[in-house]
Amino acid sequence: MTADVSKRCINVGRSALLTAASSPVFLSLALLWGSCLSNDAEAQNTVPSGGSTWGEMRFPAAPQTEERNNLLLEGAVEHGVDVHRFSNDAVIDAFGKVNYSVDTESLDWNRKLKLGTGVRLRQGISSSGVLAVGVKYEIDKRFVEETTLHGFQLFSEWSGSWQLTDGQAIPVQADYLVSFPGTTWGEVRYPASQEPAEEEDVILEGAIEQAVALGSWEEPGLFNIYASLDYTVDSEGLAWNNSLTCAAGVRLKMPAGTGWLVQLGVEAARERRWISDQTDDVLFVYLNWSSQWH
Repeated sequence: MTADVSKRCINVGRSALLTAASSPVFLSLALLWGSCLSNDAEAQNTVPSGGSTWGEMRFPAAPQTEERNNLLLEGAVEHGVDVHRFSNDAVIDAFGKVNYSVDTESLDWNRKLKLGTGVRLRQGISSSGVLAVGVKYEIDKRFVEETTLHGFQLFSEWSGSWQLTDGQAIPVQADYLVSFPGTTWGEVRYPASQEPAEEEDVILEGAIEQAVALGSWEEPGLFNIYASLDYTVDSEGLAWNNSLTCAAGVRLKMPAGTGWLVQLGVEAARERRWISDQTDDVLFVYLNWSSQWH
């Protein structure tokens, strides 16, 4: 009886959260709140035009048994063009995006190419935070089963970063600095994907991370120790879309050329899927990279 009540409470809470997060009222209030915050920021272009890219090689690909011997390469490239700029903090842009994924075990969900194009309203909510609301059309090509999925998707996404200790690194001895960087991101999407099982699904996913970074005056934040929390919840109660992952790791951050950052790390993670009552522990080794341009 207690277990049934707990499950019902989880389901009710999940549905309420997703309904609220995906509603026009929520999105409008979020943008209004972001606009108020941005008025306190310095007069700078907190929502710049341009594009970005990221990629990662990871082993194993995921905590689940079927991916324990799988090496995964995934990433994305995105570029936006201003349609109308309201201010330094608010812009409507048109964008194109390519997501790619390939693995060594030839699993269908890991071998795909996704092309998307759309429009969005982006609002700066601080000097380092952005909230966006938009719509896109995407084509999802799966290479193993040779299927092509396509359709429209509504989304709201956000990201931000911070530095504890008032954004100032703390000198340690004469040659070293300690800082406390943190990041977060999240997204609400409908449908969750173009998969038939998810075409009526609303999904909320995101992550939060806090790190302790050690570096020199020339290369601050070179070595990181961090803890992170990844969350995913949906409206349809699909096992793979309802999980919580707690992780801790270490990584080496290496600037590589103009605007590029490369990171090599090791991470211990525990993923809990409460719909299927499954818990998996894993040790990841990864290499990732990212860049932005304006």
